[in-house]
Amino acid sequence: MATYTFEDELAAWKEWKDNPSLESNKKLFEVVKPRIDFALHKYKRSGLPEAVMETEAKKLVLYQAKSFNPNAGVAFSTHVSQGLRKMTDYVEDSRHVVRIPSYLRQQIPTYIAERDQFWETMGRPPTAKEVADKMKIGMGIASKLEGLINMKEIGETGSQLTSFSSNRTTKEENAIRAYYYDLKTDEERLVYEYTFGLFGKPKKKPKEIALLVSWNEQKVRAFQHKSGKKLEEYAGR
Repeated sequence: MATYTFEDELAAWKEWKDNPSLESNKKLFEVVKPRIDFALHKYKRSGLPEAVMETEAKKLVLYQAKSFNPNAGVAFSTHVSQGLRKMTDYVEDSRHVVRIPSYLRQQIPTYIAERDQFWETMGRPPTAKEVADKMKIGMGIASKLEGLINMKEIGETGSQLTSFSSNRTTKEENAIRAYYYDLKTDEERLVYEYTFGLFGKPKKKPKEIALLVSWNEQKVRAFQHKSGKKLEEYAGR
């Protein structure tokens, strides 16, 4: 395993800071890999799939990268270690909330690999349908796998679809899912998934969704507004 100096860590962080991307993310994860591995080893008997815990650990690394101050006299890896302590809360909360059937546990690493490969190739995350098609699994399984991987990501949406975003009736839920399959492009489906938290995706705000699909925020909101009008028709309002 490569050994990285304080200067190596700082260079990787500066590259990420100047240009956050899949490539700069990878370099950031690589320089703190021993810290990530230590956290995963510590909780290997938790009962949670290692792939799920690794995803959470990487989220914490990126979170710590945002708050890192290179002038504070603390190495980036040390700052990351402090953030990885939150893995304790994550593992405890998750262990009490969900029991993962073995048939799902076995598919999680493949799902993550397919999702990440798609993201690296296409420059955006895939829809649940795209991964389901690639793995030749049903949307129900894909939804469960996506939900397990993102089970700690719970956000709020500030979209034009507020009336459909929470406390939905069965009729409204059916309308939302029916309209999904009428959308024309994969980018529209992805925006839709993140707007409603469909198929295991976490809900995200329009600004966050825009970054994921390379749209501007105005286009996301316009699409959400248009979808809201269509959903009113689907729900018979």
